[in-house]
Amino acid sequence: MPTLTQTIFNAGEHDLAALEWRLDYEPRIRAMRTMQNSRPLIGGPAEKGAGTRFICPLKDETKRAKLIPFEFSLDQAYIIEAGDSSFRFIMNGGQIIRPTGADWTVDSGFGISVSVNHADSIYRCIQGHTASSENEPGTGGAWESFWVLETSAWEASIEYAVSSFVCRNNVMYRSRVAHTSSDDNAPGTGISWEATWEATPIYELASPYSEAQLVDMKRTQSADTLIMTHGDMCQKMLTRSAHSAWSIKDYPFEAGPWEDVNPNDDFKFAVSATTGTNKTLTAKGTGFAPFTEKSVGRFVRLQHTSGTDVTVGWCVITEFVDATHVKVDIKQKFGSTAATEEWNLGAWSEETGYPFNVHWVGPALGFTGTRTQPRRYVQSAADDIFDFSPTNEKGEVLDNSAFTRDLGGEKANAIRWGAWAQYLMFGTNTGEYRIVTPGQEPLTPRNQTPRQDLALGSANVDPVRIGPDVVMVQEQGRTVYSLSYAFETDGLSESELTENAEHLTTSGIVEWAFQRTPRPTLWAVCADGRLISMTYSKKHKVVAWTPRVLGGNYLGGPPIVESIACIPGDGLDDVYLIVRRTIQGQTRRYIECMEAEYEEGDLQEDCFYVDCGLTYAGPAVQTVCGLEHLEGETVDILADGSVHPRQIVHNGTVSLQLPACKVHVGLNYRAIWSPMRVELQSEQGSTAGKDRRNDWAIIYMWGSLGLKCGPSLDEEDLQPVVFRTTSDRMDQAPDLFTGVKRVEIKGTYNPFADLYLVHDQPLPFRLQRLDRHFEFKD
Repeated sequence: MPTLTQTIFNAGEHDLAALEWRLDYEPRIRAMRTMQNSRPLIGGPAEKGAGTRFICPLKDETKRAKLIPFEFSLDQAYIIEAGDSSFRFIMNGGQIIRPTGADWTVDSGFGISVSVNHADSIYRCIQGHTASSENEPGTGGAWESFWVLETSAWEASIEYAVSSFVCRNNVMYRSRVAHTSSDDNAPGTGISWEATWEATPIYELASPYSEAQLVDMKRTQSADTLIMTHGDMCQKMLTRSAHSAWSIKDYPFEAGPWEDVNPNDDFKFAVSATTGTNKTLTAKGTGFAPFTEKSVGRFVRLQHTSGTDVTVGWCVITEFVDATHVKVDIKQKFGSTAATEEWNLGAWSEETGYPFNVHWVGPALGFTGTRTQPRRYVQSAADDIFDFSPTNEKGEVLDNSAFTRDLGGEKANAIRWGAWAQYLMFGTNTGEYRIVTPGQEPLTPRNQTPRQDLALGSANVDPVRIGPDVVMVQEQGRTVYSLSYAFETDGLSESELTENAEHLTTSGIVEWAFQRTPRPTLWAVCADGRLISMTYSKKHKVVAWTPRVLGGNYLGGPPIVESIACIPGDGLDDVYLIVRRTIQGQTRRYIECMEAEYEEGDLQEDCFYVDCGLTYAGPAVQTVCGLEHLEGETVDILADGSVHPRQIVHNGTVSLQLPACKVHVGLNYRAIWSPMRVELQSEQGSTAGKDRRNDWAIIYMWGSLGLKCGPSLDEEDLQPVVFRTTSDRMDQAPDLFTGVKRVEIKGTYNPFADLYLVHDQPLPFRLQRLDRHFEFKD
């Protein structure tokens, strides 16, 4: 009776259409036909992935949102729920609440970031002090040096926009619709107030991004500031000063960047003064009428030359007068009021568009692509991320000056991303570029050359840095490559990471996040809402893709994952998801967080293997409430480490068989493993073409409980593996099992003799080795 042993499962789920019978292919030995809801370990075993914990519903469940990570420090990391025109914030698995603060009183001491109520408004302290009439919030002569107004009091006869915040009777309200305030819609008391306002304890910040714009919004972070880009608006800066103190403002770039120097000597600019505000800038030259109403906010740079002396100044347009005249504020002194043909217009404006992408290059900040210049990349001065002047005031180019360059090529060659990994790299829709310097000198405005090393084409998905390599998605979204520098070719080389799992990326990857701990895993969201993961170790040659199918449903199919983000958590990285579900026939959108898998030393009662779940921990109870988000759903229950019968949530509650102190409740999901089909050599020769069956299997497992095995996924074919022994108490769950189980497989003779291992209980399972014993039909 031939026996096949598999001890390594770290090649993931393989594409059967391409690799089903590639018996000579080494990764196939480590792969499986199915690894649903399984996490391959780099060392070889495969375990059931842990469940997801319910965090909160989206603010507006009828619209899509985007999750944005914000890492201030290892112990202060946030998830931003970026919704239609609003941001909300999550920390340590919970939403940040808007503080209402204590009442302001004279002679009280107030520290930085403390919030107070005063005159039905909320103020936040920005300088520690002892309260006095001089610094009384809103009225004291020096109050603005000590306080910042966070939320003003509601007033009648005021025009309030959508998502405006007010304070009334020490309660926060957000406007549902634009309206003029009156006694009828006064928050909390007016007869129609609920149609106009909503009381909200959740901290929220008005955002400039619509639901549609969030799709193409890109970002990067430094310390307590997130810099965001979108081609249709000026870059934004989101700044955190406390857990419940955030602000958004325009990115204050200055002195550039600039479009190309004016090529027409007949077109000139003259300014009415060399310094000052509200001065007149005049365009001169036949047919030269460059200004429109959209010119407001655009920069203009003028260079005046007298002999060998060069003076460079710049201004910002503040008012449109006509096609040849505008008002300007002068930011850097001009050398003369004489007309000059040496001028540049600002590259970023409402007329030309704003950058699509942003990235760091050491201490400098880089931006790429605009609506009118899709191939252009811009880098700030090395010592000032807001300074984009290509020269000093004398027109001299310095090594630390800002610069602007084009990659070259066709106009369609749009830059999709920029990244720094030993070199400055760019991905475009037609290829991947590296910026080279002579002798690998530091990058300066005068020593760089763009070089196209690859022609893969990049999708509009920011790459992920994994070790020294950059991992990117190809233009169609179906193929993932790892890019690294190759000394032998002096250029970038690519390694395909999806060659064995093309069946998982058919709809295209649209968003992803890299989880560094407890094991390196790249989580990816596909356009069809599928969630997949890749366990990755270049050193150990592990590339293992598996699908994660969440419990529950959306319109009868699996739930849809719409966004993903990862931040440092308590001892591991936390992965957050936005999940679209059907609950009681209604579409719901929830934020959920992946839990950690069981590890040695963990308590059985702490195992969390349910989806969209919650935990009760406290004195023994027999009824668990707070489950309104799963109303009407059939849920799994793990109570004090023991599996209780499934229940239907009614009025947000479930009942237990016995009282318990720690209870996990959530949706069921199942992990499935099915090994690759094989051909063997028997005493009679090759088994190719012969009917066969799995006679029995020997399963080596660690820290596991609950398993079914069979020749198919039909419930009648799956045999439960027995874990309870005669020495186990009937009123307690068996302990997690580490050891070997021999299971008889009651299958019929067929050409493939498939084997399925199914785990559908809210408990852990880790597969360490699998022996299959075959019997062949003569």
